[in-house]
Amino acid sequence: MHRALLIVEIQLYIFNEISKGQDSENPDDSYLEKHMLNALARTCKTFSEAALDVLWCDLDSFIRLIQCMPKDLRRRSGTSYSHIPGVLGRVPLTRTLGRSITPSDWAIFQKYSRRVHSLGPMTSILDDTFILALCSPSAPTLLLPNLVSLHLRVVSDNIFLLLPRICSPALISLKITFPRDWDSSQALESALPISFEICPSLKRLSVYVPVNASVTPNALEGLRRSISRLQKLDAVSWDNLGNEGILSLARLPALTKASFILAPGFPIYIKTLLSRSPVLKPAFSRVRSLSFSDCSFASATAFLNYFTVDLEELNIMIRSPSGSGTDTGATLILDFFAALGSSSPHDAPSLQDLTIYDCAPQLHSLGIRARELRPLLKFHRLQYLDLTLGGPIFINDATLLEMADAWPDLVLLFLNKDCGQQGSHGTPWGLAGLLERCSKLKRLSLRVDFSTIDRADFDPLGTAWHHSTGSDAHAGAQLEELFLGPFNITHPPAIARFLALILPNCLVFMRWPDDTGDEPSIYERRWREAEDLRLASLALWEEDLE
Repeated sequence: MHRALLIVEIQLYIFNEISKGQDSENPDDSYLEKHMLNALARTCKTFSEAALDVLWCDLDSFIRLIQCMPKDLRRRSGTSYSHIPGVLGRVPLTRTLGRSITPSDWAIFQKYSRRVHSLGPMTSILDDTFILALCSPSAPTLLLPNLVSLHLRVVSDNIFLLLPRICSPALISLKITFPRDWDSSQALESALPISFEICPSLKRLSVYVPVNASVTPNALEGLRRSISRLQKLDAVSWDNLGNEGILSLARLPALTKASFILAPGFPIYIKTLLSRSPVLKPAFSRVRSLSFSDCSFASATAFLNYFTVDLEELNIMIRSPSGSGTDTGATLILDFFAALGSSSPHDAPSLQDLTIYDCAPQLHSLGIRARELRPLLKFHRLQYLDLTLGGPIFINDATLLEMADAWPDLVLLFLNKDCGQQGSHGTPWGLAGLLERCSKLKRLSLRVDFSTIDRADFDPLGTAWHHSTGSDAHAGAQLEELFLGPFNITHPPAIARFLALILPNCLVFMRWPDDTGDEPSIYERRWREAEDLRLASLALWEEDLE
């Protein structure tokens, strides 16, 4: 054997390369690589320790460790795992304790548990007697002393008893999920004393409770109260974190990414804070990415007015009604954009990605006009803008060119992409001007009124083109996808020539109303004719180039 193979670091490098085959899409490859590592661990003392380290580094279930202990320690109960709420399919039965765990059993357990760095969600269940045994005084203080990443799936109330025993000081990533239709049988009092002091190095935290799960309010209160202790926390996703929890997040010095719900009562909570204490500064000082789910424009505005943030990414899901009437809804959106425009402490804000999806539209009759969008023009670094506001967005050519000048680095621009009421009234000249100024644009959703191309002999390279856009051919050479709303067209060949000229590499998608019936309308047939002609023109150009 070459002396280099006696070096542990080289062994680990080789075995880690072998273990990558376990992630292969081919099950045979995964089995072969695992079998090879098993053989190295069992047949060669020189390679045994390093091979075991790699084999046990990432576990998909805590059950794997239990299976290494003597067989008479565990037995299957008569309760099927599929009876647990939210769990479907054929899976193993619950494991229950067959006898008391002895010191020699724990020695076997620790031989492997110290090697575990990552633990996935349990695919088999330990019943409460087994969990209590794992938490007994005779058990090791830390079951997994070198654990770095943990996905804890709540399958019983007592599973929370395991959390302090599994979470180690080395833990960096923690994910807690409740299954669908979960119904907690008690207040989970065991969760109350749990503190994040047991994992001070935690950087990523995710707590997921499905909407239809029934979880008692106190179930995670112990964790909420101690979240302020996570001074190294970098990213958190916790929908029902609560107002106090959000305030605790604001004080964390290392936090850069957060996702949570802004409840309808959040503006009132902020007013209460203002009345009894000064504005919290600095707050969210390093946060660059925020996601608000299940909130209202009023809650989002209250947040931005209270906290001074310099964001690179903001995602908002509006589920609460914007207002009691259309005028109120438009005013709230205007207030939100104004608050967003003034939230950054810098003259050159860092915002690059803005996504707003309104699930509770209140603006169908009034819509959004250019003045509501104007505060966004100060974000000159914007690259991704996706607005679905539930009502029409009215934009003319002048506004399109103003947006293009403000956002030259745009890669994606969606205006009501998934909403039938597009509202925008751009013309082909505005579209060409936008593409000329935003040379990086790859995906665009916009309603364009092509009725201005009203002559069969329309010349895209005529004087009007240069006068209106100052552009040459292939203005949208980088554009890959264009989503267009329904519009009336009269001269398909002329429109085909125009689109072929400015969109040489683009897939064009049209939307038509769902209630048009089985027979396509005359405008839909004309559009299909224009698209067929455009594709034919592009094919001829490619042949000429060859």
